[in-house]
Amino acid sequence: MTEEKQETLAQRLAAVLELDPSAAAIEYQGNSVSWGELKAAAVEIERLLREAEIEREAPIGWAARNRPAAVASFIALVCGGRMVAPLRPAYNVANFRDDISAQKLKAVIGDPDDWAGEGVLEAAREAGSVGIEVSHHPFSIRLIPGLEKPGTGPHREAMPDYVLERLTSGTTGAPKRIPVKQDALMPSLSVSEQKKAGEEPTELALKTSPALLFKPFSHAGGLFGLLLSLYEARPIVLFEKFNVPEWVEAVAKYKPKVASLVPAMIRMVLDADVEPKKL
Repeated sequence: MTEEKQETLAQRLAAVLELDPSAAAIEYQGNSVSWGELKAAAVEIERLLREAEIEREAPIGWAARNRPAAVASFIALVCGGRMVAPLRPAYNVANFRDDISAQKLKAVIGDPDDWAGEGVLEAAREAGSVGIEVSHHPFSIRLIPGLEKPGTGPHREAMPDYVLERLTSGTTGAPKRIPVKQDALMPSLSVSEQKKAGEEPTELALKTSPALLFKPFSHAGGLFGLLLSLYEARPIVLFEKFNVPEWVEAVAKYKPKVASLVPAMIRMVLDADVEPKKL
């Protein structure tokens, strides 16, 4: 008897994108992004990476900002079988610039705000990184002029067996990068689908209850929340950062059964004196 071949993460995300292309995948600052729009953007990002002759095994810098453009870029890299190397643009320009200089990646993907930071283009040019800009409202993707092909390097070594890097908290310095293989990710992602003995597996379908994502994608918790939502075919209400009025509005609108907040966020909600009926 032949063993059934396990579904890859890339195959799973590709299947999710095909479920209902017209359905809303992301709500962000009052705007809606469909699954079809995410797929089209991801396909174009992968096309530009191939045009720039970036081999599939090369780690790719991903500006981990909580915006739809970053979600599309993340999908492109995972579906393309490329390793995601998170970069930190949301903290300050210096961190982002230093990440680019230190990591020496063959390509970096960010949005217009990421690339507009002082010294960012120069850091990418010196590192020999191809630059891809992804903007939203609607999606627009382009190679950065002057960064269309990789430079001479040296660049980071290829990492063909890894899906992404997880960043540590960085409380005592620059975050450490922990590479993660698909075999380590899939059990955590699929745990919600595990059935009791004798139960039939459920057919993959878009979820009706959205995930409220506000933890930074550059943090392990925020990155896993994004990955789990995509794996589960769950729509996302995306916050660039935690904001009490926006969070309360989303909770009142979607009525999630569970809302996970860190202690500092709980204190912010309590200090805002939110009416209990809204929670």
